Amino acid sequence: EFLSSREIECLAWASHGFTTKDIADKLGVKLVTVNFHLDNAKRKLDAKNLQNSIAKAISLGYIKL
Repeated sequence: EFLSSREIECLAWASHGFTTKDIADKLGVKLVTVNFHLDNAKRKLDAKNLQNSIAKAISLGYIKL
């Protein structure tokens, strides 16, 4: 499954050290929405946690540091 643009955006902000609260504030959405996108990305990437999601997204070319 491909990641959505919002999932990629949330992962990209997280890769730069932003907390889920920071990301929610930046995107103007609720914290639960950010967690929803990050959880979906984790499931799609078959990742163990957020850090693993970020590493996999980087290795697959979804985000660049």
